[in-house]
Amino acid sequence: MGARIRNVSGGSIKFRRKLNIKWELEEITSESSVIGDDGTVEKAIAFGDPLTLTKDPLILNDTEFFYFRREGSTSISSSTGRLHKVVDGPFFKSFNQSDISERSKILTSLGAWIPNLPNEEELIVKVDDIAADGVYEIRCIFSDGKSAGSKDISINSGERLVLPFDGGTVLKGQFISPESSLKLAIKSNDQLPPFINAIVMKRLGHAPRTTARFTG
Repeated sequence: MGARIRNVSGGSIKFRRKLNIKWELEEITSESSVIGDDGTVEKAIAFGDPLTLTKDPLILNDTEFFYFRREGSTSISSSTGRLHKVVDGPFFKSFNQSDISERSKILTSLGAWIPNLPNEEELIVKVDDIAADGVYEIRCIFSDGKSAGSKDISINSGERLVLPFDGGTVLKGQFISPESSLKLAIKSNDQLPPFINAIVMKRLGHAPRTTARFTG
């Protein structure tokens, strides 16, 4: 964890955290593999409207997914601003896997992307209303049965990640939040447009910020 001096007050120094996410890749094999086992779900967001495909709430493993345009705390945009428009809908086509529930197939057919985004630009997901110094797990769902979206990506100008599972990949990251919002900037490395189907944000705990105190 990187840190720097934030302020000096009352004989103490508080250190400001930098965002540091450690990523792991998991295959989508069930509803529980989408949601995960650890922590408490705080947000489950679909980047497409479930009501276009089902009259009932979209619930996987006791967790309801909400459409990001109605949920309010989660947004998705282009690094170019209004020059390139984010498009969302049920057009990613779920993989035809008999062992995956119909609810999982609905979720993985939903999603958002920026189809004409230049290679050097990014799709930006922003999540507000999270707790500073909270320990979180974010699970990003990538599933594209049409193979039209990027499977070779970089996030926040960090390590290059290849999404390996044909039936869909969960990109799982754990981090301590340095502030009350999280930004993920997704860049394509394979000439195909960046996309994302859904995210799950889970609270794992709290990590108080380091404070150095002076005496004398």
